[in-house]
Amino acid sequence: MTTTALPRLTWSRRLRRRFLILLARLAAFCLLRFTVRGRENLPAGGPLIVVVNHFSWIEPALTPVVLPYNVEFLAAHNMFDHPWVGWIVRSYAGIPVHRGEVDRKALRMSEAVLANGGVLAIFPEGGVQSRGLRSALIRPRPGVAFLASQQPARILPLAFSGSGQEIFQYWKRLRRAPVTLTIGQPFGPLTIQGQGAARRQALDEASRQIMEHLAALLPPHERGPFRGDGM
Repeated sequence: MTTTALPRLTWSRRLRRRFLILLARLAAFCLLRFTVRGRENLPAGGPLIVVVNHFSWIEPALTPVVLPYNVEFLAAHNMFDHPWVGWIVRSYAGIPVHRGEVDRKALRMSEAVLANGGVLAIFPEGGVQSRGLRSALIRPRPGVAFLASQQPARILPLAFSGSGQEIFQYWKRLRRAPVTLTIGQPFGPLTIQGQGAARRQALDEASRQIMEHLAALLPPHERGPFRGDGM
């Protein structure tokens, strides 16, 4: 297998991360009533895949604040070149991903992080830019379960509740919005077997399993198609 260099955590990138984490903490204190539940479920270290719901910009901003690891994020490749968001993305996310295609370089980099005992963070639903702020889960993008099945890594679900459209209703009234992060228990590793159609079905089932673990940490109205009531 062709080796791919790990994302570099240089001293300048480390300093930028620390600055952004401090800024995120300050913003959370001023704008949110931020509650974290389930810290006891945090593993001591990797290899670990962290899966996070993505209702707004709040989740990627606060995930590094809560996790006690040097986390490598996957992010859409076009975000790295954005005039000002790119600086933030390059500080947090070490792995650019080309959506809508099989990005083998991103896959190899992700596998390298896990193979070296690292922690990888993924937003299974993809970005929110094209959909606007949301307040419920949507179906995941393909590929997340495939990545999770490539390395014997456990999966840690993180679910943010109250981080979608409703935050503006509080801010309009000059009130801090209540946002809760629930850290679930790690599960996996995932094992995908079979070939052809059987393998695709197994990957779909694994994707559903990942999303159901996230949904179980959210109130019913935020679970979207994963409410488990036939919807």
